[in-house]
Amino acid sequence: MAEVIPVVEAAKDDIFNKLEYDTVMDLEYLHLCFNESLRIEPPINVTARQSFNRDVTMFDGLTVKSTTPFVISLVAMHHDPNQWQEPSRYMPDRFDHGSKWFKKPNGENRNPLTFNPFIGGKRGCIGKNFAEMVVRYTIPIIYFHMDFEAVDPNWEKPALAFASTEPTKVMMKVTHKNRVK
Repeated sequence: MAEVIPVVEAAKDDIFNKLEYDTVMDLEYLHLCFNESLRIEPPINVTARQSFNRDVTMFDGLTVKSTTPFVISLVAMHHDPNQWQEPSRYMPDRFDHGSKWFKKPNGENRNPLTFNPFIGGKRGCIGKNFAEMVVRYTIPIIYFHMDFEAVDPNWEKPALAFASTEPTKVMMKVTHKNRVK
């Protein structure tokens, strides 16, 4: 809130012209929160079924035949206790290079592929850049105009379901502030 409210406050009389690209790109903590939200609950739980076009020997000696279908569980990657300290905890500072949370539990650097909510390579999500930009513009405006409070302060997210398609439901009380005239 301390980062986004002043930015929108400065542009409130003409949001369309004053909330500029360079301004929203400087919202660093918002970006950390966005990444942590995607880590906790990625846009998809698993990739589509796929296979290699040739036999592949992995780094640990495992050979995957070209005919063997496989999926990648993003939820499992994003919650791997060998890569993430307290993986079930929401902690945006895990994406801050200077934070103790940036490292694996043993203090080593995390594998850069352990956070991959949009996948990557030739077939990465075409909506990645669009999603990041939309969040940088909309979240500050939403938080400037509304306050959110959990209806049940003791609510806890249900245990991870690695292949669940059910959305997580969180009951919120929304109050307006800084109404648009």
